[in-house]
Amino acid sequence: METAYKIILFIHIVFGFTALVTGLGAIIARKGSPWHTRVGLIYFWSMFGVFMTTIGLFGLRPTEARLHFFLAVAVASFYQTFTGRRALGRKKLTSQPARLDWIALGLVVGFGVMALGYAGWMGLQGNWFMVGLFVFFAWACLGSGFSDWKLFNGRTAPERGHWLFMHIARMMGSYAATTTAFLVNMSGRMGHLPPAVQLIIWVAPGALIGGLGISYWKKKYSRKMASVPNGVSV
Repeated sequence: METAYKIILFIHIVFGFTALVTGLGAIIARKGSPWHTRVGLIYFWSMFGVFMTTIGLFGLRPTEARLHFFLAVAVASFYQTFTGRRALGRKKLTSQPARLDWIALGLVVGFGVMALGYAGWMGLQGNWFMVGLFVFFAWACLGSGFSDWKLFNGRTAPERGHWLFMHIARMMGSYAATTTAFLVNMSGRMGHLPPAVQLIIWVAPGALIGGLGISYWKKKYSRKMASVPNGVSV
């Protein structure tokens, strides 16, 4: 079992490093270019590999607390990656979600509910740090799931270019989560770090990539959308 764990861990590291590199490549590449498409596809499958190997690691060591955290990151980030890519196939406002979209939605909502239960269990043990983490993961999963449920059911009217904005937000959110997991894992190998440094490690990727990054690209493409005449497909 130990050998299997090491093999899966090695594959996990390869996928994770590939995702970090190709995710950055997709961000800086010209959007819509062949390069952006290629590295974006590699990023997607690398994130799928990270997701599957994390499940494998957790299955071999289900009682290891740090794997609880990494499993939650893997689920939340891959749902962002999955829906971000699926958004590209729904450029038309009349496009309907497929069965696969509904299955993914049900799984992420189910995980969100379990994350809330895990947070409650951690609270009973007085581990408030883990409570905060898993409440956040629950919010991320349930929030994304509820947003998609409203869109799938027609309760939310999709805006013009909705597919592009969803693609940007979900992919950038996915990359922010992956970067956070990488930095947290690396910091754990450096021994005790000052609280200020630990805070930066936890907050910076989400603030810079998930916050400022998404805001920048959405504003940029919102201006482009505004310059396109009505009736022209975007």
